[in-house]
Amino acid sequence: MNLSDYSSEVVGFDSTWDQDKQVLVKDAGTEAMESRLEVSDQSLSTVESKDVGIQATPTIISNSNEETDRKLAAWLKKILPALEKELEEGPTPVYNNNSNTDVSPIKIEEYQDIELKKYLNHEGNQSDSLIKGTATWLSVSTLDSPVLALSYSVYIDDQMKSFVLIFEPKRSKSDAKIYWQELTSIPVKEPIEFLVTNPQNRDMFAGGSTSGDLYVWNYQNIPSKESESRVAELFSKSSEDTLVALTFMNDNKILCCQNDGKILIYKIVSKQNTTVDKIMRIKPRNTRDPLITCIASVPGADDDFIVGLLNGTLLYCSSNQLMHQEGEFNPIIRELNSHKFSISSLISSSHSGKSYIISCDLSGEIFFHEVAETFMKPKLVVKLPLPMKKKISCLNNMEHIFCPLDNGTLEVFRTSSNIRETVIEGKLDGCGNVVELSRNESWLVTGIYNGTFKIYHILNDE
Repeated sequence: MNLSDYSSEVVGFDSTWDQDKQVLVKDAGTEAMESRLEVSDQSLSTVESKDVGIQATPTIISNSNEETDRKLAAWLKKILPALEKELEEGPTPVYNNNSNTDVSPIKIEEYQDIELKKYLNHEGNQSDSLIKGTATWLSVSTLDSPVLALSYSVYIDDQMKSFVLIFEPKRSKSDAKIYWQELTSIPVKEPIEFLVTNPQNRDMFAGGSTSGDLYVWNYQNIPSKESESRVAELFSKSSEDTLVALTFMNDNKILCCQNDGKILIYKIVSKQNTTVDKIMRIKPRNTRDPLITCIASVPGADDDFIVGLLNGTLLYCSSNQLMHQEGEFNPIIRELNSHKFSISSLISSSHSGKSYIISCDLSGEIFFHEVAETFMKPKLVVKLPLPMKKKISCLNNMEHIFCPLDNGTLEVFRTSSNIRETVIEGKLDGCGNVVELSRNESWLVTGIYNGTFKIYHILNDE
């Protein structure tokens, strides 16, 4: 930069120099230090001036850096632990997926509301008497539309009644559209809070309650049979231990997690025979809190699964490589990147021949882990906006994330642009804690909003 090209106005005070004063300069020779400047007006002498108000305090500059070095050493010692921690974590993960940059916005429309208020006792109970509920999609039944299984609980005459409902898609004669209609209702002892579908046989699904009940059912797509007989109970068991998570593995096994960190694997040998295959217990190495919040199987690995804990810890486990500790079997292989808050969702996904585990905590922080022999850090980290996320669902291409909000609102988040793409406003009451995507990614169900489940249709232009 050429400083001569720039100028600025001089800002200061008016000079107090008297132009009429005379200055005498005595030349004492060529020695610079011998020069003297004498002013005839003694009031301007810098030596004799007594005005302390304008006297500057002398600044002493020491040639010794000992004090400065001592302060610098103390400061470095203070920040060193945090610096080491940052260096160990490595660089912030950056998502680079140019293949998704040209993806057009997703098209999704509200399709059908399933009202469960009719199951209330209308003589005194209100809609908020219907509590709890979850959902899962079964096999495809009609025109690329799968069967829907719902659970709900309701107070009737001061007693809680719990059911599992099966809804089949039926073509309407009036407008030729598909609508879900109730097939049958299955009474259960306690509220079902977990419904999961067998990935290998989507006619088979399981349900669990926090009180320790476990059920396995099989749906039969035989319209000629009686409605009640088309859903058969294959297995049921009650225990005193609280269930906190439930999932199917890839080889007809059910992982059933209890609140003390114990995991039981039930193996479905046949439609008439289900046995306990293994019993394990989660014993995290770096935490005393083994409370499991969610669990998911690993795509392509029949013996592996992922466990999310209340403290945000994420564990990669195997039922085939067990460590014997204190008389019990610990399935932990390694600990993955931990979340800062409790893990609320775990999703298994496959895309472009690769398998992924998607984890989300209550704050909306999402990790996308690629399943590999050496994976330790997430390939992608995104942060969804508040409010807190109780549960999410995600397309297999990992481009769009769905999250239910209050009052029936659905939030659609796009990962490649890291923005909230769509918010579909709802007109319901209550909070959303259910969001399930069908396997063909054409249908989405959310709920349970004080007795209402909401079905969305995801339009595919391809």
